[in-house]
Amino acid sequence: TFAADNTGKNIYLGKYDTDSPYFCTPWDLDGTFGWRWDGTKFDVTDYILSNGLFKRVIAQNPDNVNFDMAEKWSEYREGIFSTDSLKARIANAHTILTSNNIYERENIVFGNYPFDKADLDYTMDWLDRRLDYLDGYFENLLSLEPKIEKNKSFTLYPNPTNGDIYLQTDSGTTLQGSPYSIVDIAGRLIKKGKLNQPAKIDIHDLKQGIYLLKINNKTHKILKR
Repeated sequence: TFAADNTGKNIYLGKYDTDSPYFCTPWDLDGTFGWRWDGTKFDVTDYILSNGLFKRVIAQNPDNVNFDMAEKWSEYREGIFSTDSLKARIANAHTILTSNNIYERENIVFGNYPFDKADLDYTMDWLDRRLDYLDGYFENLLSLEPKIEKNKSFTLYPNPTNGDIYLQTDSGTTLQGSPYSIVDIAGRLIKKGKLNQPAKIDIHDLKQGIYLLKINNKTHKILKR
């Protein structure tokens, strides 16, 4: 949503229990979707709100966290962050607020913020441009070659392949039951599942191209012919 008022503040790290992971908690979200808190337009879409911690995490990429973030973005874009889903929620909220004369009452206090049809169109256009930028950002994050880690514990073959791809461990241990996921270079989730024995993944149905296979928190390039 690009809440400009949250740059460097209004975001806290929190956790529910002592041993649970941290999460980000934003508050005071009164300037979002291309608007400032005072009702003026903030027409900026090509920027990532960040801080020192996030910048170090992305630069150092512990446990290939960049891939995890890009994969999660792709998952959300197929659901709650899809363009249609976001626009439908904005339109529904606008209808409710309009029917209850909220904008009229707001305009009595803040006369520069009528939020008419032109303002709604601006919000929708801003959203399209913001999502385009974020899609490109996470695609680039996913495809950074130096961030891809190699797993020495097993071998992929044949690679390139036109069908099945096999995984053979160096130590003779089994990969049975290990979860895997395959995404394209744009970060879209293509396939996921769990390995059987022998460890084989059928990619006959994939189009020709480069994909990223993730197993045991490691990422591997595969080429489908």
